[in-house]
Amino acid sequence: MPDDLREQIKKTFVDELSRHFEAVDHRLTEMERAGQRLDWDKVNPEEVWILIGQYYDHAQRSSREERRKMLAAAAAGSTRPDIDAEMKSRAERAMAILEPSDVAVLRDFLSKVSSDEEVARHFGSWSGIRAYWDEQPMMNRASLEQVGCIFIKTEFHRGFGTEGRGHSGPAMMNTFVQPTPLGWALVRLLETYQGRDEDRPKRHPSHQEDDE
Repeated sequence: MPDDLREQIKKTFVDELSRHFEAVDHRLTEMERAGQRLDWDKVNPEEVWILIGQYYDHAQRSSREERRKMLAAAAAGSTRPDIDAEMKSRAERAMAILEPSDVAVLRDFLSKVSSDEEVARHFGSWSGIRAYWDEQPMMNRASLEQVGCIFIKTEFHRGFGTEGRGHSGPAMMNTFVQPTPLGWALVRLLETYQGRDEDRPKRHPSHQEDDE
């Protein structure tokens, strides 16, 4: 890599890191003022600096500027005391793979399953989520499932015979799409990262009414 490009990547990362440090600090201050207790003793400075170094290494190997900005935001988010050390470590490994469009799809999905009320409004029930997930871009789905942000759970059970005598009927299969604790933590880690409109998932025609 040419030295001038290496220096440019370093400058962009450091500038973005500083900007997100300020944004994270502002967000945490807001949380404390709202009465949320933050355990700062859980933040190990040595671990945080190691994570920041790892994110910088990822940024140096990334060809896309937008992805480097996202990695800087994740690095700044590593200072948050409301995400435990193990989850931050898992998030860093996940971010080595994820693209901005993956994060956009994850955010959009989690916003729709954040509560039973949101699930009912968008899908009618939890069982309707799988069809929506399958409509998302294949590569985004594959990446998010691969790193452990989304878990696909399949359950098999036997139906009952039509005569009502307890006879087993045909095998039934139910598939559920579940966000994992890592998925929720990663979105919180990247809370200060806005992303670009072009990376956000496009509305599927069958769900346009959700925005009306």
